[in-house]
Amino acid sequence: MSMPQTPNHTLQIFTEPLPPGLLEQLAQLEAEAFAHPWGLQSLHETLQQSGAAVAVAQVAAIPQSFCLFQQIFDELHIHQLVTATAARRQGYALALLTQLKQLAQQRGCLQLLLEVRSNNLAARALYERVGFTLLQKRRAYYRDGEDALVLGCQLPARPSSFTEKVAAE
Repeated sequence: MSMPQTPNHTLQIFTEPLPPGLLEQLAQLEAEAFAHPWGLQSLHETLQQSGAAVAVAQVAAIPQSFCLFQQIFDELHIHQLVTATAARRQGYALALLTQLKQLAQQRGCLQLLLEVRSNNLAARALYERVGFTLLQKRRAYYRDGEDALVLGCQLPARPSSFTEKVAAE
């Protein structure tokens, strides 16, 4: 599924099977960005799950940022949001989050959920800018003992087709 093109990059959503070489590019980007990356196999296994997909921001077909997500009933869970070190603070992650928020609303989701390291102040500021708020704190959640913050972004309730049908009668 293609998402709107912006002046400097293209946004696309992919489900399995991904185009040849894309998963490897995403795993490499993740390894460069994170101290404890999931790795190729975990990314692949996550994308095999029902409702899972990845949104990718690319410049000249080279991924700059990606968001691995999964719709579970009426929630869109963001598993990872990764931006290449050299591409940070250029709006890629914001563009992905903005598009995912719109996609979630179109799909009838009521909220977006994610976990973020408590010391990742840049990510927390970005999430707050998009509308995420703190739902809970998971103490010593990560292997290194750092806390995780569970953040949620409430979306406007969309009437179900049954409600729309009754209202129309």
